[in-house]
Order: sequence, then C-alpha cells, then structure tokens
Amino acid sequence: MWKNNLNGKIAVANAAFKEKSDELTAGRNKDVIDLQNRISLIKNLVKKNNVTLDVLNQVEKTLVSGVYLNSYTADKNAKTLGLECVADNYDAVARQILSFKSSSSFSDVAVKNTGLSSDGKINFSLDLKLN
Repeated sequence: MWKNNLNGKIAVANAAFKEKSDELTAGRNKDVIDLQNRISLIKNLVKKNNVTLDVLNQVEKTLVSGVYLNSYTADKNAKTLGLECVADNYDAVARQILSFKSSSSFSDVAVKNTGLSSDGKINFSLDLKLN
C-alpha cells in the first residue's frame, strides 16, 4: 500500500514537472532561454578578459548621438578595428570621427567609405588603429 501511494506521488510529480518544462520551453520563452544562454557565453568571454570587449567598451563610450554601430571586425595582429556605422546626417558622421580621433584609445581613424541608404540614413565605414 505504501509503495502504491509513493508510485502515485512520483507519477503526479513527474507529470507536474513535464507540464512546467513544456510551459517554460514553449513560445516566446525559448527566446528568454536563448538570451540566458547568450548572457552565459558573454560572461565567460568577460572572465577571459577578451581584448575585443575592452575595445568595444571604448567604442561605446565614444559613440555620439545619432550614430549607430551595425557591425565590427577586429584584427588582433594588426591591432585594428573595422566599424560599419549608420548616422542620421553628415554632421553626426563628422562628430563621430572627431570623437574617435580625440579618444586616447585610438591612434588613427580612417574613413573607408560613405553612402546613403534607401531610408535616407548615411552608412559609413571606419578603420580604427588601437593604441
């Protein structure tokens, strides 16, 4: 009788666990779990003191309003960082270049190209030489 009672409680607990597990992994909750996995990966990179993260932190500090970072490429051997940016106007592009040039983190700033996007924004590429 005791064994039957225990088996019944185990079956109820297993069913409750499966229901909760299905609820947590359904729909938008998968995005939350994916975000948590990404946060864990980022924490591991930060623990390794990844140089690229330090440089991106400096880039974030020097970004001006109206300029957004689309992508970046880093070359550790050449100590360069390539940025693909989007700006609201040419004034923001000029202020961004000046901001990078006045930063002590970068020894050289080179504009690779500029162009207009279909929505009227300005796309521009920069190469930053790291100190």
